[in-house]
Amino acid sequence: MRRFGPAVAALLACALAGLLAAFVTPGGVGAQAVPTTSTDPVPPALIPPGVTIGRVAVGGMSPEAATIIVQERFDLGLPIVYGKRRLSPAPNILGAMARVAQAVERARTAQPGAEVGLTVLIDGDKTRAYVASIARRFNRIPRDAAVFLRRARPKIVPERLGITVLRADLTATIHRRLLANSRAPVR
Repeated sequence: MRRFGPAVAALLACALAGLLAAFVTPGGVGAQAVPTTSTDPVPPALIPPGVTIGRVAVGGMSPEAATIIVQERFDLGLPIVYGKRRLSPAPNILGAMARVAQAVERARTAQPGAEVGLTVLIDGDKTRAYVASIARRFNRIPRDAAVFLRRARPKIVPERLGITVLRADLTATIHRRLLANSRAPVR
């Protein structure tokens, strides 16, 4: 009798196990011809065409690729612009977390062309703390114009306008942009 190497033996064992698994189903031995009573449809391997998750087109992608694309898009910084200054904090700094895996699972069973919402959880304390740091950075008190003498000459100091960051408005705008998965600049 001829002896087979371990690789061929493993291949034969896998083939035999596959044949056995095809014959033995959850309904019992030899039940492959009997219809099952399960009503759970098997989710498709690819997301249907035209489906979007949180404004990101994922139609025709595998669930793994869609998860990566949606997560990368969500992780983009939210631009906050004041004059020539531009801040771009990441959503996790602002206290936001997206439920991407749940959205991808809903997208797998969605109708072609459907818009699947992206659930975003926001920790308001982190957002308010970030807005407070912006307020500390940009707030300044106003200063009146003044005239005084320096070396017997009049010196004029121009007025300076005050700046106040409207914390509640900025926090609400940040929350709206994060919930909509929008990265339009906050001004």
